[in-house]
Amino acid sequence: MKKIGIALLLLASVGFQSCKKEGCTVNTAVNFDEKAKENDGSCQFTGSTYTYMSNTTKNNLLNDGIDVINVYIDGSLVGFIDVFAYSSNSGSPCNSSNVGATEKSWTGISSYKSFNVEYRDAGTNVLVDNTIVTINAKSCNSSVLSN
Repeated sequence: MKKIGIALLLLASVGFQSCKKEGCTVNTAVNFDEKAKENDGSCQFTGSTYTYMSNTTKNNLLNDGIDVINVYIDGSLVGFIDVFAYSSNSGSPCNSSNVGATEKSWTGISSYKSFNVEYRDAGTNVLVDNTIVTINAKSCNSSVLSN
């Protein structure tokens, strides 16, 4: 009888252990699951980066015949900056309608990630490369483009 009691106790504890719900436990993730007790690495994050340039840089680019800058993150084209339309006085830098704002998504357990950003002209000539930008989920991050 004692052996049956111990066996039932072990079986019940195994049953309770397997009831731990896995999912995304990071509250800044798009798919945060408040019922999850254990992070399974499936968290999906989105953050924005904004490229800022001074009016002097803007004018230098336009004088060099560069009116569009393509933005690459980790080797993939993610957006562009219309240099002619760009204004450093256009309000909040991370407003999604603002010229120079780019959104990036990633999956993992961390709410921040570093990316390699590269800027190229319309002819894909590299203007600035190997700029490391760390993007935090659900927040605005910025980098400065100077020429």
